[in-house]
This record gives sequence, C-alpha cells and structure tokens, in this order.
Amino acid sequence: MTIDNDVSLDQFVLLQTGEIAIDGGDFIINSGPLGSCIAVIIVDPCNLIGGIAHVMLPGTNKNTLPESDYRYAEGAIAALIDKLTVCGSLKKDMKAFAIGAGNVLKSPDDIICLPIINSVNTCLRNLSIPIEKTALGGHDRKSAILDIQNKQIRYTVGDSSEKVFYEF
Repeated sequence: MTIDNDVSLDQFVLLQTGEIAIDGGDFIINSGPLGSCIAVIIVDPCNLIGGIAHVMLPGTNKNTLPESDYRYAEGAIAALIDKLTVCGSLKKDMKAFAIGAGNVLKSPDDIICLPIINSVNTCLRNLSIPIEKTALGGHDRKSAILDIQNKQIRYTVGDSSEKVFYEF
C-alpha cells in the first residue's frame, strides 16, 4: 500500500487534488469532491489491488513544479500504473475507470472538462489500459470510492447517497 503527498493513513483515505493512493484491501479510498477534476481509478481484480489518482489538468506538467506533482493527467496516470506494478500488478490485468469532469459552475464557455476527459482517455489508450466504465460530464459534482476489500467502486452524484458503480 502506498500513499503519496502526505495523505494520512486510516481506515478511510480522502484524496485531495494531485494525490494518488494505492490499496490492497486495508482501507477505503475516496476521491473527495470532484468538480471538473477526474478520479482515475485503476484496479487489478486478479491481485485485488487498485488505486485512484485525483487529476485536475489535462496533459503533462510543462512547468518547473516538482516531479511528484500529480495534478496533470499524463504524470498521474503513469505514476499510478508504476505504483501498481511495483505492488505486483501486471498491466494486462489492469482495468481503468473515470469519474468526474462536471461543469459544476454551468459555464457556457467551459474550457477544462472536455480537454481533461480527452487527455485521460488518450493517456490510458496510449498506455494500453482498457477503460471499463466512466461517469464523466454533466453539471453535478461527483465522488469516487474504491473499496478493494468489498471488490467495489462506488460513486456519488450531487447530494445522492453512494451507489455501486462497478463490482469486480
């Protein structure tokens, strides 16, 4: 199990923007509220391990920010896959999911949601990780919950209670 960016370890881990968490069934990972951000969830159902990257921006970091800045899709997804591989997962067993990218401000000239969706999709495709299911777009905030022990990904939309998104 790996936690990055000083996320506190407990039975429940709440990710903030630009953080990654990996779990093998010891705790539950919650993306926290997602507006235009995307929770990229990758699971390996064969080895019962998975993780979430809370991605904020499309593309890659072109500035002089630290390498551990996982706000950008390309760096966060690559790091998530690397960490899962270090923990014993094989790329061929990984499945990806994406939740978020809501235009919660209902801005008619939104310029972030579609680019981040496209960036996440392109990155996963280029890394040969199949996208199993998504809940992207709309105007409501969302959250993503990874519960390896119960073999579930759950999510919320707006003020709704948690619903099962995927079982493995």
